Amino acid sequence: MNADKTVWLKIVSDSIIPLLGFFLWDWSIYFIVLFLCLDLISHELVYHLNFNFLRKFQNHSFSKGSLLSLPLVLISLAIIQFSLLVLYSESNPLKELIEFLSYEDMGIAQGYILIPLIGLMAFQEMKLFQMRRDINTINIDIFIKAHIKKRLILLICTLVGLGLAYVQLPEIMILVLIILTMSALQFLLSSR
Repeated sequence: MNADKTVWLKIVSDSIIPLLGFFLWDWSIYFIVLFLCLDLISHELVYHLNFNFLRKFQNHSFSKGSLLSLPLVLISLAIIQFSLLVLYSESNPLKELIEFLSYEDMGIAQGYILIPLIGLMAFQEMKLFQMRRDINTINIDIFIKAHIKKRLILLICTLVGLGLAYVQLPEIMILVLIILTMSALQFLLSSR
């Protein structure tokens, strides 16, 4: 599969669960953002696993630059949570997370399906990285810098999202903005 098809497949697949959640399972924007946060955490874990694999495979020493990603993700998650508190002022984050994971569709709590699904997607992403034929040629410094660039862009997007939270847009408009932003970022970051 060529790179363009892979990018479009990733864009479509990243949009499916939020769209299904909103239109089919009656998820609120809060639920959709919680799902995306869980997905972000899994991607961050995969980055660190891939970095360690690459480092050991190429016999490189540890790079402190790889640790910059985690604080950027934590700050982004804090901004996202604050944005949700602006949108849903009466919400309790822990209660919302428990409700999200225990929400039942067809008699099964979605946490039993979504958490393993996110884990499976993360595992598959990690295995695909480790099976790359060009693993010897990947420059570890460029690998780290590309990931930090993604996390800085994420941080900027979350700050913009915080600003938009004060505008009080309709949920459908927020969903469209989330999906367009995710798609645009996926497209821009993959065409380097």
